[in-house]
Formats: sequence, C-alpha cells, structure tokens
Amino acid sequence: ISAGQSLTVQVTSATGFGATSTAMLTVGTQTVSFSATTRQQDITPASFAFTPQNGVTQGAMITSNTVTITGIDNGVSLSIQNGLYSVDDTGFVSTPGMINNGQTLTLQVMAAEFSQSAVATLTLGATSLTFVATTEAQDITPEAF
Repeated sequence: ISAGQSLTVQVTSATGFGATSTAMLTVGTQTVSFSATTRQQDITPASFAFTPQNGVTQGAMITSNTVTITGIDNGVSLSIQNGLYSVDDTGFVSTPGMINNGQTLTLQVMAAEFSQSAVATLTLGATSLTFVATTEAQDITPEAF
C-alpha cells in the first residue's frame, strides 16, 4: 500500500452473544487491531403475569393461566421454586430448563392449608415472578340439628 491510499479491514463477527472477534492488520512495521463485539443476549422478557387464584381447595394442584413468552432471545434459562412449570404443554417439571421466544409457559403449585397461600416463584432470565394460590377458609359453622 502506498501513501494516500485507503485500506478496508473486515472481520467476521463471533457466533455467540457478547463475544469479540479481532482482526490484526500489519502495514510495514505498524500493526493495529480491529475488533467487533456481538450484543449481549436479551434475557428480559416482555411483561407478563400469572393471575392469583383465591378460594382454591386445600391440597389441590392449582394450574396458572398460560402466558406466551416474548421479548427474549432463544435459549434463556428458567427455574422454579415451590412449584412446577410446563413449556408448550410438554408436561410439568421442577428441574431448571430453557425457553425460547414465542413459547408458552404454565405453572402449577400445590394448594396450602385452609386460608393459607402457596407461592411458586419462577425465575426466567433476569426476571422473577410469582404465582399465588390461596385456599378457601375452613367452614367451622356446625350443621343444623
């Protein structure tokens, strides 16, 4: 290359989120680097909620409303405490898993004793939400005789 000429450097970006690719260019005795970094994975879903359920029967397995997860990149981790979850109606599990944009999610929790709440806590990427099921009050009114 001669004085006054221009030079273009091109680097192929990495395939993963938050990864950097670097190209090194040497002209004469000078070496410079050019880097490109991919964006971070979007692990924060668009807003959604699980509707609390009240007056449920004690000891019953209570199923939440189903939500469609949007606003994330594919392959976001999810886990649950004190409950179960199902992705795309594939069966309920309690083990950590992954979810993709556009998939559906449903929770289950075992109802507590009379007038108590059972709370399942879901962690999806950077977001934590709860599903609450509150049991009915115990009927302590004696039957007429």
